[in-house]
Amino acid sequence: MKWSRSILTLLLLNAAWLGVASYFLARHFGNTTGETQVEYVTNYVPVLKSARVNTIVTNIITGTNDFRWEQLESEDYRTYITRLRAIGCPEQTIRDIVIADVDKMLAPKFQAASPNPREVKYWQPIEHDLFDGADQKEALRAQRALDFEKREVIRELLGIDLVGERLRVMGQEDYHGQRLSFLPEEKRARVRTVLDQFADQERELLEQQIEEGTGLVDTAELARVRQQKEAALAPLLTPAEREQYDLWFSESAARVRESIYGMDASEEEFLKLYELQRQFDAKYNGPLPPGGSEWNEVQQQIRDALGERYGDWMRAQDPDYRELVRVTTRFKLPATVAAQLYSFKQPVEQERANVEADSNLTTQQKDAAFQAIANETHRAYKEALGEKAFWYYERRTSNPWVRAAKP
Repeated sequence: MKWSRSILTLLLLNAAWLGVASYFLARHFGNTTGETQVEYVTNYVPVLKSARVNTIVTNIITGTNDFRWEQLESEDYRTYITRLRAIGCPEQTIRDIVIADVDKMLAPKFQAASPNPREVKYWQPIEHDLFDGADQKEALRAQRALDFEKREVIRELLGIDLVGERLRVMGQEDYHGQRLSFLPEEKRARVRTVLDQFADQERELLEQQIEEGTGLVDTAELARVRQQKEAALAPLLTPAEREQYDLWFSESAARVRESIYGMDASEEEFLKLYELQRQFDAKYNGPLPPGGSEWNEVQQQIRDALGERYGDWMRAQDPDYRELVRVTTRFKLPATVAAQLYSFKQPVEQERANVEADSNLTTQQKDAAFQAIANETHRAYKEALGEKAFWYYERRTSNPWVRAAKP
């Protein structure tokens, strides 16, 4: 059988690479003898590898395939990672190797945390037992704690965020990773762990409230958990990082984002509203009733901050407009469609008010007039939204001048 020139070239290059790798290992590591102590690098679980031979083979046999992974392995993960990097192993490959190894090492603990398996019969409602059973909830809690340990081990070893790495490898969206992207990955892992740990505690308190029938209310216990979360975050973030964090995660920022839905606000407009919202939240305990002097004062501050865009902000507070924005967004219609249809609201409501106030009209005449207004509104909305989008909107809106329309 004839060998092609390309195959021979590849074989020669492979032999040369192996020779260089063997020579490099011999120079930088040399022979190691004696026993290696197991290092504990976290407060959670021992970061050690399964019992493997801690030997670096230094015999250089140029042009052979005598290189083996055992030449690199060590009972200490830090040494193992260092050796992988020293031979130029790609960082992603190192991550894959170490994460898989830690997964395997902790697998018995995860299995031990699971409730004892039982024989399942096809006629038994096992799904309800799994969801409601106390053993299952306790097992999930224990496995969650182990997962936090695993995340901390990977952060210590590789300086990466394990949750973010998992999501990236699976091609899934990373909610916290996107919002914490201003942080270095190692710090991002710490902050994410704090957020997840306290989110678990809050969820358990809320579930307890549901079980006790007290409803979803803020309690002293819930407030205590949130204070503890803030205390845990404080030493992790610099003042500048904390400012960025608050822009993403504070209640004030969340309220501003909610208020500008459909407004297409700029960053500058958001920051102006955010500063006002922070001042408002620090001064008042909850929303103000419309029409009062304090409410009017806040509205004037917003008007001064936004200028001519104040009208757009006010429109964004109207549930009718927000519903139109949701529909046009869902069906990928131009943003101008929502504004166009919303502009019908005031004249239509005025026309309905005129009909209602006209004492010369009988009840039947008023009903006929209301129906004519509804039919015209129905036609305009259906034409602008299209059949499918209007069908969706008609079933969600509370506007009587649309819902009462006849096709």
